[in-house]
Amino acid sequence: MSQKFTDINNTDQSYSDLLSEVSEHQENINKQVQYVLTGLIAGKKLSEQEYRVFIARVLYKSKFEDIAFEMGLSQSSVKTYYKRSLNKLNDIAQETMFKIKRK
Repeated sequence: MSQKFTDINNTDQSYSDLLSEVSEHQENINKQVQYVLTGLIAGKKLSEQEYRVFIARVLYKSKFEDIAFEMGLSQSSVKTYYKRSLNKLNDIAQETMFKIKRK
């Protein structure tokens, strides 16, 4: 057992540590909720091409060149779809976080 939790004179510090730890966990939970909600909403907001490019790039770490070949598109088009998907996801994430903070 940690000394700080058994020492009566150190109660204020232990309580402060506990509050800090709870606050940190709450921030992590909020971020995870934001990611989940963003993903759920994004599945409906991204076009098929944006979604495919985003998944290939982020989840599978594919190169733009490989994605372009697989989808039969130019690299320029793939980069455009990727940029659009990031912009949409960023907008959705900001909206979602705003809604979470309002509650």
